[in-house]
Amino acid sequence: MEAMAHSELAKLSLDLKALNAKPLWERTTSMGPGSPAIPTIWRYRDMRPQLLRAVELITAKEAERRVFMLENPGLPGSGYITNSLYCGLQVIKPGEIAPAHRHSPNALRFIIRGRRRLLDGRGRARCDASR
Repeated sequence: MEAMAHSELAKLSLDLKALNAKPLWERTTSMGPGSPAIPTIWRYRDMRPQLLRAVELITAKEAERRVFMLENPGLPGSGYITNSLYCGLQVIKPGEIAPAHRHSPNALRFIIRGRRRLLDGRGRARCDASR
């Protein structure tokens, strides 16, 4: 009886796999709150000189977007600051055009320095910064 139940459980597991699902009791890692992300601070006073350095080393066109991805040291290789948040620092020089691209609806923009930000008729961002 026990062997039959085991084989039925194995079949159930295979059937679920075809549906991109898995029985909770087969998990290999513990569940619960927590993340490998560790508390981290990115200070603008530290990042700004590096952004200005990037302006001198690569054009916005060469880079596509001149952006630094902030990456949590507990999530190496992920490009994320937490399990579900991405954050990037971008620098756009006066007169440069940032090509249009798509984001999820919850993308936010914060202008840290600059005079104004304009969109042209084709959805391209144009920033005329004062500094």
